Amino acid sequence: MKFRLFPALLLSLCLATPTKAENLQHTQQLMSTKRCQRCDLSGAGLVYANLSSADLSGANLSQANLSRINLSGANCEEPTCRGPFCLALT
Repeated sequence: MKFRLFPALLLSLCLATPTKAENLQHTQQLMSTKRCQRCDLSGAGLVYANLSSADLSGANLSQANLSRINLSGANCEEPTCRGPFCLALT
């Protein structure tokens, strides 16, 4: 029975939808300068990030993990954001 499950498991792994990796250069720029206008931060893991007074105007935050992020005083004008953690921007 174990051998019958292996092909099904292998097939499901091959058919899995790949996720888009974050743009590390843009994420590093944001974390070091707190300025990332029109950056591609989609898929970025920004959990617990202190981005107070950061400039994120026009940034793409789709599917970024913004859980417990500090955005006090941040400029978040016109962000592109889709995903469960986008409530942090409202």
